[in-house]
Amino acid sequence: MNQLERLYHLLPSIYRQRDLAQGEPLRALLAVMESQLRTIEADIDGLYENWFIETCDEWVVPYIADLLGIEGLNDEKSLLWSQRSYVANTIAYRRRKGTPAILENITFDVTGWRAKVVEFFELLSATQNINHIRLGKGSTIDIRQQAKLEQLNSPFDAIAHSVDVRRISPDGIKSEQSFAAMRGKYNISNLGLFVWRLQSYPITNSPAYPVKDSAGEKIIGYTFHPLGYQTTLFNRPQTKTEITQFAEVINLPGAIAQQAFAADLKAYQQQYKDARPDQQPPDSQYYGPNRSFNISNISPMQLVSMDLSNWQSPASGKVAVDVKLGRIAFPINEPPTQAVNVSYCYSFSGDIGGGPYDRQPTLATNDSIPWYCVVSQDGKKLQDALREYLTQNNPSGIIEIADSQVHELTEPIILKKAGRLTIQAANGMRPIISCGKNPLVFKVADNNPDAALTFNGILIDSKVSIQTGLKLNIIHCTLIGGVQVEKSKQNISSLQIFISHSIVGALQLPEQIVSLTVQDSIIDSILEDVSSLRKATNDATIDTNKLRNNADLDYAIATNTADEKSHPRTTLERTTIFGKVNLHELTLASNVIFTAPVTVKNCQTGSVRFSYLPKDSQTPRRYCCQPLEDSNGDRQIKPLFTSVQYGDPGYAQLALACPPEIATGADDGGEMGAFHLLHQPQRTAYLRLSLEEYLPAGSEAGIFYMS
Repeated sequence: MNQLERLYHLLPSIYRQRDLAQGEPLRALLAVMESQLRTIEADIDGLYENWFIETCDEWVVPYIADLLGIEGLNDEKSLLWSQRSYVANTIAYRRRKGTPAILENITFDVTGWRAKVVEFFELLSATQNINHIRLGKGSTIDIRQQAKLEQLNSPFDAIAHSVDVRRISPDGIKSEQSFAAMRGKYNISNLGLFVWRLQSYPITNSPAYPVKDSAGEKIIGYTFHPLGYQTTLFNRPQTKTEITQFAEVINLPGAIAQQAFAADLKAYQQQYKDARPDQQPPDSQYYGPNRSFNISNISPMQLVSMDLSNWQSPASGKVAVDVKLGRIAFPINEPPTQAVNVSYCYSFSGDIGGGPYDRQPTLATNDSIPWYCVVSQDGKKLQDALREYLTQNNPSGIIEIADSQVHELTEPIILKKAGRLTIQAANGMRPIISCGKNPLVFKVADNNPDAALTFNGILIDSKVSIQTGLKLNIIHCTLIGGVQVEKSKQNISSLQIFISHSIVGALQLPEQIVSLTVQDSIIDSILEDVSSLRKATNDATIDTNKLRNNADLDYAIATNTADEKSHPRTTLERTTIFGKVNLHELTLASNVIFTAPVTVKNCQTGSVRFSYLPKDSQTPRRYCCQPLEDSNGDRQIKPLFTSVQYGDPGYAQLALACPPEIATGADDGGEMGAFHLLHQPQRTAYLRLSLEEYLPAGSEAGIFYMS
């Protein structure tokens, strides 16, 4: 019996036969009733599930929290993460109220940040009783213990300090910036909560980039980054096993220290030196398929930690790794016999740009699109999939890239008439599309304005060149070369560009297109040039100020027409723009950081709200923008960033010293710019509120940002 027609099959057969003779109107009526019945059944099943915090709907969580007396629970729409785990663990936390270890778990539950708690009274210098020596107490400095010296003033500091009577909490101090300079640490009542705001993102099975000598003939080593960037390797946090356990280095998303990695390899190799290869576990503390980084077909017994700043060669039979520079070196006369694939973790502020984070809600499905093709390095190539798309009868299709490899394209991407093509990375993957030194060209057969092309979760290491009108959607991508529209005879007046959660280079667009919409993204005028220099020099130190002072490179959004016309109406929301902006019409700019002057020709329409605008900017009417027009010049207000260089972990992140007018100047009290989506001021405020209930009596807690 068809379970979707239960009501119809409950009817006697005589009625069903008569209904069939009359065209089945009764069957159609009962089908509508059946759909409502399933809705009621699902609601009844949900009522039972909503009794439990583990299975209830998200809207039920605040009601269960109210039953437990949890105050100040944030609205579910104001934060990116659920408060389910905090509510579920509340009883366990209250049983252990006053113990410092649970503060780490509370911090992770209410903010999503991993943390390390330090009781500063344990690090106070004191003369101990020789009859009761506490070995874990902080000691004086021993210059022979280099590992301890490297951890001085860090969360893992083990060296004794003299007392510091300054307050650790910001209560009563008006300015957060002045508080950072005034706060103390080492006192009897002080607890330090060290939090890591940057997240660790794992890249799996990606090709290592071969680096050649100055003559360009011989490979001298490899980089973990597939584009040849110098990148620090970060730890992939391991989950704590007990609620009362203090966080260790392996539980935190920090950079892997060279000495820590060397000690890890030494301990592993010493423990398993006499074991057969099949008895040696594949993972050490940091290295292995299930750890922070891995090299294909290389076991921990073969590794050695080295400084590869000058590409030194390791001993025979060994493979050298520099976790600080992200480099790999093989012995001179023992090159790898297979392709070198690596897995590693990089660090970044949030889910912006092409990355291996969860993008499931934004991925296209093949429920309504009949043509679906999977691309991988070991299977069908991307170029072959695009050719196959052109041979299909259906104009729409989905191409999903199922790995994190580099995929070469030598031909333009051509859309069918009125076609809808989506090229997306599988969830958890970060593939790269490269066209060498040539641009990645988009065009539509027959120049049909209804065609649409969507990219999702991909890093494109080439300039994107658009030759015809279409609807272009860039979602969770990195476009290093930016976007340009070719001046040709083709009609581009129907071109619409939508960019969301992406990092994009300079946008060079003509006046004739329909619209440009940018949300939760970073637009950087020198992105392509920084990337090229990092590839050429394999160095993380680039003079970005010198590049930005180059007038030819300093336009983040500009025109490529000879008469210097501005391109059309634009909508910018929650975006950080590095470079000048030249527009014809700015429909809306909300929660945007402009780092260089903005010029809008048509200032009679549109508005700018809750944004930062440099002096000499020409814009439509402003509302609650910084700096205020009537502000005095005694205090300069301008955005300060942790880094302005693409590829750095703190790229485009507002610095801790950034003025509060910008750090909390958005329309909802959050920060302006691309990382408004992280709601970091709200996280901090809610964390302080939650800590009050669980602090030991008489203690004060201070929050220290490690990233």
